[in-house]
Amino acid sequence: MTSALVIPVPAAEPLVSQWRAEHDPAAAVGIPAHITVLYPFMTGRPITPQVIDDLSVLLADRSGFSFDLVDVGRFDDTLYLVPEPVEPFVDLTSVLHDHWPEYPPYEGAFPDLVPHLTVAHGGVAEFEWMEPALVAGLPIRCVADRVSLFTEAEETWTTSGSFPLG
Repeated sequence: MTSALVIPVPAAEPLVSQWRAEHDPAAAVGIPAHITVLYPFMTGRPITPQVIDDLSVLLADRSGFSFDLVDVGRFDDTLYLVPEPVEPFVDLTSVLHDHWPEYPPYEGAFPDLVPHLTVAHGGVAEFEWMEPALVAGLPIRCVADRVSLFTEAEETWTTSGSFPLG
């Protein structure tokens, strides 16, 4: 079992839901459009009442914030939307990682944290025709008012908690 802490971004769904359904495996297993705060989280360990309490306290101390999805970016095999500002996302990740240092973002695979909303996995050919349509739908004004805890069991992800930002 593993879990993830994410900020749901329902304002992006009208633009990205069709492409996510076809090109992002996370959509197929029940995860909505989101920006990841910490993944993986509590891999192989149960989510205890103490973990829930700690999340509630830590996240209640952070303010909610507005952000815009302003551009389209790419990693090698990932097409994503770029949020601005990025600092509040990085701050949330830092706070949670400081509390649970045994769970570095993406298992420490990347030297820099790049907050993003994944739209598709694939390659350049797929991205070439998606990108103009995505850019035409930007910017999107969004609000981060909570962090959701998603847990995975038997290849399905479900919401296991929602933590309001102060």
